[in-house]
Amino acid sequence: MGQDDTRTSALEESSGNRGRVLAFWEGGHAACFLDPEMEVVIGRGASTNLRIDHSTVSREHARLTLGDRVTVTDLGSSNGTKVAGRQLEAHQPETVQPDDLIEIGGAYLVLELPETRATEKSRVDNLIARVASSDLCVLLLGETGVGKDVAADKIHGLSPRQQAPLVKINCATLGDNLLESELFGHERGAFTGAVSAKPGLLETARGGSVFLDEVAESSLPIQAKLLRAIEQREIRRVGGVEARAIDVRFMAATNRPLDQMVAAGTFRRDLYFRLAGMTIRLPPLRKRQLEFAGLTEELLRHACERQGRQPLTLSNRAFAQLRKHPFPGNVRELKNLLERAVVLADGQRIEPEHLLFDAPGGDGVELNSERERIASALEQSGGNQSRAAEPLGISRRTLVNRLDEFGFPRPRKR
Repeated sequence: MGQDDTRTSALEESSGNRGRVLAFWEGGHAACFLDPEMEVVIGRGASTNLRIDHSTVSREHARLTLGDRVTVTDLGSSNGTKVAGRQLEAHQPETVQPDDLIEIGGAYLVLELPETRATEKSRVDNLIARVASSDLCVLLLGETGVGKDVAADKIHGLSPRQQAPLVKINCATLGDNLLESELFGHERGAFTGAVSAKPGLLETARGGSVFLDEVAESSLPIQAKLLRAIEQREIRRVGGVEARAIDVRFMAATNRPLDQMVAAGTFRRDLYFRLAGMTIRLPPLRKRQLEFAGLTEELLRHACERQGRQPLTLSNRAFAQLRKHPFPGNVRELKNLLERAVVLADGQRIEPEHLLFDAPGGDGVELNSERERIASALEQSGGNQSRAAEPLGISRRTLVNRLDEFGFPRPRKR
């Protein structure tokens, strides 16, 4: 990395990098850059260095002091300060580590220091570990196949809710009526076929977590119901009038640009800010070169275990081919590629001829392929969107979103 062994202060600038402290609370966030030997006063008052506009935060709530070590001091606040779950005594400095979650009333602070040797994976893993102990909503962003569902598993597994269910639902695969019934449940007779009452996932996950995958594909009416569930912590079943309390932690994920969708009016701004209590952006595989070898080894080991084979190794030529491939499908594509290679390999080593790549081109191949599949499905269905969505394995609403995304003219039925 071009660094020598000279040790510097934890907060000293390196190659232009600066540390910062991030604050998250229900409905808002803020940040403050850090300099060596700096004091940061945190609170609700206008004169503070880091202002948190939340009723649980005092005007001058706490102070961060930076130097050879970082300390936090509660300034006699009304609702107290915690470090890694420990309540601080007022006016008594407490040393904090970069991985410690700091609670300022109802807000959470995350300390980020310059870590030039850190990999993208370690950055994301640290952020996951910090947020897991809180009850903040988490929004996971990233390209298709980067492992957003795996990140949700980790957050739930490290959280105080780990003994309760983690319920996952893909919002892109269900139409509005079915998605509403799955999430919120229904009463007997609510619709044709509802022969008995059924609790929804938000009820059955009581005490646990709910992961809303592809949340950007949900309709505006569903978004409104989700917003109410998050804000009021209660739901009404389809066809019901009784409000039912829920106790779940919300996580959501998408590979679409939510900020652009908010600007276009296709995703509710208020729901976006509710879901983004903490936003974690997962990097694509092409930006994780430092950990590529270790990740490949781990996935290959798991593939061998699933196929009941003794551990295989990659030849140097095979590994060189893997490093050159752009992996538009990210970790999922790498995982599938290695699964196929394990099946095809007839010896103890995987060679280049065992690597059957999905897409030999560059970053746009996956999108071009999807556009071609949509065009083919529309042609086969005579332009009928509902029928075209079926062989694609997506809902009609998702297909409509994709038509807009790829610039298709809206088809007319024949």
